[in-house]
Amino acid sequence: MIAHQTTFVAIGHFSDPAVITSCVTLLLALVLFIRGTNGGLLISMLVGTGLAYLLGAAHAPEKQASGHVFTGYESLFLGMDWSGIVSLVFWIAVFLLLLIVVFENIGLVASQTMMAGRPERFKSSLRALSIANIAAGLFGSSPVVAAAESNAGIAAGGRSGLTSLVAGLLFGATFLFLPLLSYIPDSAIAPILIVIGGLMVQNVREMDLGDLTELFPSFLIMVMIPFTYSIVDGMAFGFITYPIVKLAVGKGKEVPPALYGIAGLFVANFILQAVL
Repeated sequence: MIAHQTTFVAIGHFSDPAVITSCVTLLLALVLFIRGTNGGLLISMLVGTGLAYLLGAAHAPEKQASGHVFTGYESLFLGMDWSGIVSLVFWIAVFLLLLIVVFENIGLVASQTMMAGRPERFKSSLRALSIANIAAGLFGSSPVVAAAESNAGIAAGGRSGLTSLVAGLLFGATFLFLPLLSYIPDSAIAPILIVIGGLMVQNVREMDLGDLTELFPSFLIMVMIPFTYSIVDGMAFGFITYPIVKLAVGKGKEVPPALYGIAGLFVANFILQAVL
């Protein structure tokens, strides 16, 4: 897909090597995955990378300046600054960051636990992410969000905590291979994410599509996430619409009180975005 002035996105031109690479990689990934080939997604990405360089869709990255990846980190470790705690800007930033972290994690963890067939792990997964986010603040790193790439491990058959542990160790090992990873073009990565997205859509079958008060909020979430390029904003449309349509048909008691509060938080978020 490419940017378009009128329709926002449009299909790329097939004279573009990157488009050809993406299509071939996607078809290969689908075939290997559906056939149950071990490591099919990794094989597809490697083939797509080779094809991209062969067709001229990718070029070797410029040599980056040498230096340790942790240079300057000592100033971030336990470097919390509470001087602005009494200011409105401080709490607005905390509020917006809270929405992003909480609801991105809810969306991703829900899809992953359902995909793995272990919905009972949802709460424990969120507890682990809560502890990880506290640690992230202490260590001076960015907030922790469940990785959508974890679905690839689930799709490969991973069902236990060992899968997450191995994935975490491999993510950590990427620090040693950052120069090599920069050689992989987006045209070889995007098709893999499309396959993972298709797996996440399987949870649609759990919806009660016969109830319009359930259908439309769910539909808004599915379409607004890609349209807004934000999981949080996309979820906001569904969470705000859900209690409204329930109240409209006299089913307001079916909405848990917490969801009314969440809808109010999302409305407040949009108001803050409009004011600031």
